[in-house]
Amino acid sequence: MEETINTQRINLPGDTVKTALDRLVQDGELTEGARAEVWWFYAYAMDNGWNLEDAGKAVGKDATTVHRMFAGRYGAKYDGLVEAVRKFHALADARGTRRKIGFVESSTWSRVEQVCRHALVMQLPAFIYGKSQIGKTTCLKEFARRNNHGQTKYIEIPAAATLADVQREVASACYISPRLDVNTLKRRILDAIDDKMLLIVDEIHRPFITSGQSSAVRIVEWLRQIYDNTDCGIVFSGTEIFQSELKNGRQSPVLEQFRRRGIFELQLPEVPPRADVTKIAKAFGLPPPEDTAKDIITTMLKQSGLKQYIVFLQMAGNLAAAQRKELSWDHFVQAHDKIKDLSKETAEMEKPSKTMTDAQG
Repeated sequence: MEETINTQRINLPGDTVKTALDRLVQDGELTEGARAEVWWFYAYAMDNGWNLEDAGKAVGKDATTVHRMFAGRYGAKYDGLVEAVRKFHALADARGTRRKIGFVESSTWSRVEQVCRHALVMQLPAFIYGKSQIGKTTCLKEFARRNNHGQTKYIEIPAAATLADVQREVASACYISPRLDVNTLKRRILDAIDDKMLLIVDEIHRPFITSGQSSAVRIVEWLRQIYDNTDCGIVFSGTEIFQSELKNGRQSPVLEQFRRRGIFELQLPEVPPRADVTKIAKAFGLPPPEDTAKDIITTMLKQSGLKQYIVFLQMAGNLAAAQRKELSWDHFVQAHDKIKDLSKETAEMEKPSKTMTDAQG
């Protein structure tokens, strides 16, 4: 039976662990620094889907010891256990500095990272505005990845979201079962978030276009309540629709209460700067684009944003690999032309034939 329990995923909710660690600090069994280490380790284990046995192996302990540590019932001095966690933390950080393939530190990243960092450190709301497909979400997820494991919580507002939907998203990010009743969920979320954390709320414009004004305001007001009750940092990211609602919408007087709490607002450019285009190209081993490739990219960025540019670079890389050649801008142009031709063929196939038109006439 014990073996079965040890190989199951850790089932201690985040608010339970946080409360236990806070009690240990109050009782003098843990310092604030030690509490932070244990909380980091719990969150790291949860984010990676570990069971108790996995967590025990990481710090050279058995599964039962790890469970007692997370539950605040170790029954002995924590010094040695916390030191083992610190050593693993240092190792995980060292491994985390390896370059992540597919992510480039663009100017958008630099600005988003700075805003998120200020919101976290200063415990203030922040607002990031920008068109779709310009890299906001990629950068926010990267910040969460680099500052996760108990510190940064990232959620994405689903389309046609209700307040209950958003509450379940936040609960899951806090390692709390989203299947609890609404009142219990609200209370436990507030118990799970504190002033050392950052909550990133992405796609915040969605409720205003898919859920209705009243639902959208209820969602934002509840998120404001989290901030007011916990003093956490919070970042809202969305398109210009949310920006417009904040300043000029029918509910702007209500939303203004939240906006006035924040001093960080970032407006991202509609088209990525040339330096970002060059930097991303360099990551693929390419020089700055010229001639036909440059013209294609200019149009692509205006119409579809940065994401499509990266997708076409990946397609070009696959094309070069299939031809057993070194990647060049010619492959990018070939990939673009191939998709363009395919789109034309699809459009032609969808047109009604002359025979069918005559028959219908």
